[in-house]
Amino acid sequence: AYIDGKPVDHIRVNYILRAMKVPAGKHTIVFEFDPASYKTGLMVSTICSSAILLALLGLIGMKGYQFATSPVVEEAVDKKPVAKASVKKTGKK
Repeated sequence: AYIDGKPVDHIRVNYILRAMKVPAGKHTIVFEFDPASYKTGLMVSTICSSAILLALLGLIGMKGYQFATSPVVEEAVDKKPVAKASVKKTGKK
């Protein structure tokens, strides 16, 4: 906690609330919560998230590369022969 940029002690009033002695007059009061563990956790989380994202993008890129470079194989399609109409030539007109 700071009053006019100078650090001051504060006390816990409740489980959530904090209090401090403030001299009479107009002052700027700043409560700052900046633990090192938060910064470390944020950095670790950012690095891990970036690594996972890069791994997923690499996997997608690798699969796309394999798809683009794989040979095209045409599968034989089982087609039944189509019956043709038989025309008999009888010689009559």
